[in-house]
Amino acid sequence: MIHMMDGDWQLFNVPTQIDCSKIYEWVKLKNIEPISINIDDIGHKTTRTIETRDSRYKQADIDLAGIVVKGMKNPADKPYRMIDGRHRLLKAQNSGRSNIRVYVIEEHQALKFIS
Repeated sequence: MIHMMDGDWQLFNVPTQIDCSKIYEWVKLKNIEPISINIDDIGHKTTRTIETRDSRYKQADIDLAGIVVKGMKNPADKPYRMIDGRHRLLKAQNSGRSNIRVYVIEEHQALKFIS
């Protein structure tokens, strides 16, 4: 569960990454509850490369919350940037959903997890 921040998705002048498993631990520790937000408000890496016949897509549970960062730079210039949950997002879209459950964290909080 590593979110790579490189190319158009990097925040600084060098590629970095975020270990999303640490963020899931942190939101649990802080008792942060997931909310439902509109998929159209989320900047995310392309889903065109996700193969819907692969087991990762098939096993994606769209009821499990992903992680987005509010206000973090993204190429789509959306209010939220997805850092975990792209397969779930695509599966939700393919199931006709317009919203997805996510943990929302602020940019200053996410920056603590960048390595």
